Amino acid sequence: MIKMLQKQEDQIAKFKRLNLKNKTEDVSKFGLNNSVEFDYNPIEGRFAKARKDIKLGEEILVENPHCAMLLEKFSKSHCQQCFKRSAAPLPCKNCSNVIFCSVECRDKATSTYHRFECGILKLLWNSGSSINCHMALRIMSQKSLKYFREMQNQLMDGFKFEDTLNLPYTDYRKVFNLVRHEHLRSDTNFFQYTVMAYFLTLCLKISSFFDEADNEFNYIGGLVLRNLQFLQFNTHEVYELVESRSDKSSKTVFIGGGIYPTLALFNHSCNPDIVRYYKGNAVHVHSVSNIKSGGTISENYGPIYSQNPIDDRKAALNDQYWFECNCKPCEENWPTYDNMKTDEIRFRCDGDSPCNNVLTIPSDCNAFMIKCIACGQFTNILKGLKAIQDTDLLDKTAKRLYDEGAYSESYRKYLEILKLLDEVMAPPFRDYCNCQQSLKECLLQNGNKIKM
Repeated sequence: MIKMLQKQEDQIAKFKRLNLKNKTEDVSKFGLNNSVEFDYNPIEGRFAKARKDIKLGEEILVENPHCAMLLEKFSKSHCQQCFKRSAAPLPCKNCSNVIFCSVECRDKATSTYHRFECGILKLLWNSGSSINCHMALRIMSQKSLKYFREMQNQLMDGFKFEDTLNLPYTDYRKVFNLVRHEHLRSDTNFFQYTVMAYFLTLCLKISSFFDEADNEFNYIGGLVLRNLQFLQFNTHEVYELVESRSDKSSKTVFIGGGIYPTLALFNHSCNPDIVRYYKGNAVHVHSVSNIKSGGTISENYGPIYSQNPIDDRKAALNDQYWFECNCKPCEENWPTYDNMKTDEIRFRCDGDSPCNNVLTIPSDCNAFMIKCIACGQFTNILKGLKAIQDTDLLDKTAKRLYDEGAYSESYRKYLEILKLLDEVMAPPFRDYCNCQQSLKECLLQNGNKIKM
């Protein structure tokens, strides 16, 4: 198992040297907006960028998971196949561990992964292993041994990233080369992962995944080990919105995990450009900022600048994802929401020549023509003050529409507000944070939700 993995490392390293400088072609056919492309550099690795300007509110991506797994506590309330809640669930014909929402979902599951997992699911749950461990096994059990046997030579020899673009999300090669940080792993870490891979491969063996010859045990075990490593950094939480009937409060609840081959290529920022929600276990991604052509399109791995201090964010990202965050909020040490100044306004320089400088003006300033210290041009801040005034009325309308349950109309109003603010002002400031958060809350209404 170890020798096989080392051979894989050598081949993939060779592949990276030869091919990772290339950009991708249009992949909109897979649910990716054709304004998005992928690029590579040695510092950031593979990342998403804008092929052309992307406007606020654009749908960036819709993607089904290559593999997804429900948490045990939701296995009797949600469909094991699609993650949707079911008021009239169908059971597995051979166990009482899972439910399905339809005959179609049950047939899909029992003809693939559940025919192997049916007898070992309790064992996996009782073992105390994480959801990533379960997914590492399911990536294998949702295919046949024959599938991986026929793919073995190509996996060992390596292949170009570009060769995977036309493959369906169900193809194992879509996830095979996701980042694993194998060069950063200690011997202890690698040993622990190898022990878990051996346990999971034994689970596959007792579930009759292997044929009688059992010649591929080490090969499959090596793939399980690889799965464990890339899942550590690339799994996304799948959640649903739970709304209270009594006080109308809401919260997102983690119901399972999924590996999304395209979404996994988006890098992190503490001020993300996109927000995601889920319908079943399909992920929907929308932009919550204007993104210029050539600009990076960032998502968020957990820590947000407006909620978490910089030291906490960096520590969390380094601990879980093994990288040092150098996004703009971290580089410029943006304040958290509670520490944002309310007695000053941040205007964009609006001179005739392009300038990225921000003009920080006291809120009681009486002047209306402000000179930029970077470019020497003057900005008329009356335009910005008028935009702020206009957003106050729009905000009241948007909140009323949201409270009435008119979420689409509310969403459009918040988009209008954010466009006005973004045109004349520069984050971080509270109104911008509030509006982005309201946009996210509107979008979440489109996804998984339940009132309790």
